[in-house]
Amino acid sequence: MSYSAKALFTDWYNTATKKESSKEELQSRRKIIDGYFKDNTTGFWLGLLKIYLGISKETSPEYIDLVDKFKSNDELFSVQNTNLLRLLAGCSIAEKIEENRSYLSDMLALGICTRIGSQIDILPQLIPLAEQFWINECERGRDMPVTDVPKKLTQSFSKVVMTAGAEGPAAITVADETIKNLTLVQKDTNNLLVNANKIFDMITELQTNQKYLAEESNVLWWIFGGYSEVIGKKFCAVAPELVAIITPFELNRLTLNLPGLGKIDNMVSKIFELNAEQKKAETLGSIVSSLGVDSEGIQDVLPEIDPTISSLCPLLNALHSYTEFAGNEWKPIYEKRSGVKTDTHFELSFVSNQLYKELMLTRVLEKLQG
Repeated sequence: MSYSAKALFTDWYNTATKKESSKEELQSRRKIIDGYFKDNTTGFWLGLLKIYLGISKETSPEYIDLVDKFKSNDELFSVQNTNLLRLLAGCSIAEKIEENRSYLSDMLALGICTRIGSQIDILPQLIPLAEQFWINECERGRDMPVTDVPKKLTQSFSKVVMTAGAEGPAAITVADETIKNLTLVQKDTNNLLVNANKIFDMITELQTNQKYLAEESNVLWWIFGGYSEVIGKKFCAVAPELVAIITPFELNRLTLNLPGLGKIDNMVSKIFELNAEQKKAETLGSIVSSLGVDSEGIQDVLPEIDPTISSLCPLLNALHSYTEFAGNEWKPIYEKRSGVKTDTHFELSFVSNQLYKELMLTRVLEKLQG
């Protein structure tokens, strides 16, 4: 049996604090978290996300605001307990993801999935929860049942009988017939509106299904062709490190439905199979530097990163650093910006998955910002 994040709050809280918390303490913490759900602004939840991931420091506005909220309900709340704040932020995020407020929940789930190098063991359950939510959301629209088309949308129209030229008492009968006829006409009109709505719903469903089918068809033909539109080369002719970078940009180009394609492992594996040189892992510096002369193609499709999510997109930041600075100058600058070492080894398949999620995060944020 699976339980919601809200139902598991007490267990998560007691496990993280390593004590059996009092009912009053739990109610005080619960009151703050419940209050968060009145705020559905993107900036507020991004602030909580950065606190949970350990990005925001004690002097940041979102950190100070969070402490103030807890202190207002509990004077004994320790402002020095950073891990407790991160735990409560994480519990709030888990519940907000499960609330499924469309792109806001997608953004939070992707934000949890894309961060590299943060201390995210405060609430270990949050990572698989976010990952599974994102995959479920990606796949939900792809479950396309066959639409049953009604054989008969409308009943036959009512027969309207008109009587003309009546005077005196007969006029009353005519008036009654007119009212009866108007009632029948109104009934027929209502039937037409109901049927028109049915047709509209069917067309909308068909359009949605067609969009998903077009997306999947385009991806399959792209894999079959084994050609990169981004750099204008066959995948079999480029280094596997470069394949790891190009593949997510190609999939992003082909993605029509947010929050994305979901599990892309099989697609990535198929592309890597096209390459004669089999390599599993490499340092981040070597992977990014494999762009070489093909960096121009990447620059054309490399999105600008909104400052509010820059810390959540480490690999996109690495590519930006590489295209901005010559030679190896990008490495120390990037390491200082991101906290990620360029000599860190990553599996090439992980790089593709990570980059794709970062690209989806930038697009989801764009939707939220309108």
